[in-house]
Amino acid sequence: MADTALVALISTLVLVGTIAIIAIALRLRRKRRRARGNPNPAGDYAARTAWTGGRGALNYSSFVFMDVDGDGKFGQADRPIAGIVVRAYDEKGAFLAAVRTNNGGFANFVMSVKKHRATLRAPGTYRFSVSVPKGWRVSTGNEDQWLRLDSVPGAPSGLAGEDLPKCGASTGCPRSGRGD
Repeated sequence: MADTALVALISTLVLVGTIAIIAIALRLRRKRRRARGNPNPAGDYAARTAWTGGRGALNYSSFVFMDVDGDGKFGQADRPIAGIVVRAYDEKGAFLAAVRTNNGGFANFVMSVKKHRATLRAPGTYRFSVSVPKGWRVSTGNEDQWLRLDSVPGAPSGLAGEDLPKCGASTGCPRSGRGD
């Protein structure tokens, strides 16, 4: 009896050990294959499909940056500003929403003809107003920005429009670059 139990135990250990060795070998093989990559660039991205099955909403963003040199253009020294309030109004002047810019400097407004909670839901002209902090000024001259959205059937959100221009803000202090 004891011999049979010992044989069964040893057989089980050999079987478990064999399975473990096979699993380790397969894992190493998979890692080597991943590290090697695929030389065919056609498999780098998923195949394009129709957009109709998506969420049906996109972010429409207003970009606000700190105009360090005060030239009114977004350049190498300029940085995005977080926490600036941007307000959206419809073509009748009715207030729609106020959104703060994120760390990247973007105030994101949801745009969709399908979503009832979207800020921008219908074709028309919208006004975006940047509210700069006290002591700052808009160096780009576009504190209020107007945007026309058109209906585009088949687009992910059902609407499309041009990009909003970048809005630069700077402190009232002149920058001479001489340290004075």
